[in-house]
Amino acid sequence: NGVIQADVPTPIYGKALPSSTVTFSFAGAERSITLGAEEPHWETTVPPLPASAEPKTLHVTCELDGVLVHERNVTNLVVGDVWYVALQGSTGGGRGVVGEPVGNVRMLTPFAKKRTAPMPDRYKLNVSGYPKSRFFARWTVATGFAKELGRRIHAETGKPVGIVIMNTTRGVPIK
Repeated sequence: NGVIQADVPTPIYGKALPSSTVTFSFAGAERSITLGAEEPHWETTVPPLPASAEPKTLHVTCELDGVLVHERNVTNLVVGDVWYVALQGSTGGGRGVVGEPVGNVRMLTPFAKKRTAPMPDRYKLNVSGYPKSRFFARWTVATGFAKELGRRIHAETGKPVGIVIMNTTRGVPIK
């Protein structure tokens, strides 16, 4: 349910079992990556895509010795403008409405609990590798400030808009 940036190459990466083969397909790009015996990570890059509100699906499989060991589909991805917004104080709408984003404006906010680390949240977006985890950041229906900002950007560009909202209320001054 996310938005990826239009007109720039998009890196896609993940973890897999060493010596496995990862097969990747997205928006017409297909790759097969064989990992080495000590290599647990894979990465590929999707060529620049034009803005489009047509939903796309990212499909990734992992096979070990010819046996399917994992499969993941990430659905309803659109290509448009992605904006990173660091707000001091309220995010103007909280975490958004959980559910499937529709239309041209979506937002992403961190779902992780606040940590005691000295680095402000505007530099951290913690996610778990498991989508059903409560710490997994999710694209949601935009609300509040993100909805209004996204609506105005979309009115100017006509492209789908993704707003990444980060809270900076950590007590560290913004410079």
